[in-house]
Amino acid sequence: MSTPQQHIEKIRGATSYAALRRLIQPIYMLGVVLAVISALGTLRAGFGAMKFSFFSGVGILVVGLASSALGFYIALFFKEAATMAADAADSITDANSRGE
Repeated sequence: MSTPQQHIEKIRGATSYAALRRLIQPIYMLGVVLAVISALGTLRAGFGAMKFSFFSGVGILVVGLASSALGFYIALFFKEAATMAADAADSITDANSRGE
């Protein structure tokens, strides 16, 4: 009997959806890069706004950095969701192929 992790590794090793699995990581990395660019832009805008109004600059920093962190976690969530969908599709395909 195998552990769940061994089963997942077996499914991912013999995938029928290799093209989809190859797309997941670059799309995730694009989301991370966009979150980092957003965070850097927020820092620049927030500190730039502090020259004129300290509280508006702090507001920009808080909201912008929170939205950048949210963007990162959304990218991570969708990476995991896409991986789970591919795993489910592979499991279903495997189960149906054994039934014939």
